[in-house]
Order: sequence, then structure tokens, then C-alpha cells
Amino acid sequence: MGDVTTAQVAGALIALSLLDHGFCGYRAAAGRDGRIFKWGFHLRALRGGLAQGAATVFALGALTALVVGVARAPRALWFDLGQTGEVLVYGYGAYAALVVGAFAPYVFAGMELRTLATVSVLGPMTLLRPYVIVGAGVVAATFATDGRTSALLVLAVGAHLAAEPIMDRWLPRYTYGVDAR
Repeated sequence: MGDVTTAQVAGALIALSLLDHGFCGYRAAAGRDGRIFKWGFHLRALRGGLAQGAATVFALGALTALVVGVARAPRALWFDLGQTGEVLVYGYGAYAALVVGAFAPYVFAGMELRTLATVSVLGPMTLLRPYVIVGAGVVAATFATDGRTSALLVLAVGAHLAAEPIMDRWLPRYTYGVDAR
């Protein structure tokens, strides 16, 4: 596809994964605390999401390294993973840019624009997240030429789909003492 290396693709996917997990942590805590000043609460939630993201990235990275390490043709598999991953970077990157852009009013604008960004962008993007993950995964799968790439892709998509429901139940209850029921 482009002139990027597989290592650059892997780095971009790691960054996008950590960003997504961080936002999942934020969403898991959002609206669950009655305090007026919530910066500390939301930062703890963001860190909790990043911690889960780091664990997910580490597990998927270790599995990928193992699969590539035992392959008969590791360079060909590594190239296939890069081609497939590049498609994910485009899909997830566009989604992430929209979500990150929606946070600009939180830094530069007043309450009215923050509310507008939350209702018009962040809310719908939260609902679209699973479709973006699966959609980008399906498109990326069409570029995979090796079954191992497809299997790793299915695992990665599944892990990222599970992130938000896991944090929605686990993070508030066990990290912040808020009953999520």
C-alpha cells in the first residue's frame, strides 16, 4: 500500500489502541460521579483504561511475536501483517481523529460547546465504535494473504471489542468504589 514499514504500522496501532482504551476508561467513569470538579476522577479512569490497553497490547504483541518467530517464512508473514495493519491504521486513525477533535471544546470553549461536542460527536462515536472496529477488521481481512494474519486480526478485533464492556463493569466498581449495577 504505502511506503511505511511494518514496525511503523505496529507503532501506530499501539498508539491507537492505547488511545482507544484510555477513552474507554473515560467513558466507563463518565456520568458516574456527582462531583462538580471531576478532573481527578476522569484522569484516574483514563489511566485505568490505559493500563488495560497496555496489558492488551502486550498480550497481542507477545502472541504476534511468537507466531512470527515460529513461522517458516517470518519475513513474508511480517510483511503480510504490515499490509493488513496499514488498513487498520487508516480506519482507526480516521475515527480517532474525529474523537480527539471533539475534545477541543473541552480545552478551548465554554460549557455550551462542550455539551454540543458531547451530544453531537462523542455520543454517536461511542455508538459507532464497535462498527468501526469490525468494519476496519473486515476490510483489513481482505488484504490478508496468510491465515495466521487473519487469526491474529480476529483476536485483535475481539480484544478491542471487549475492552469497553469489561471496563464498563470492572473499572467503576473496583477502581473507584462506584457500584456499576
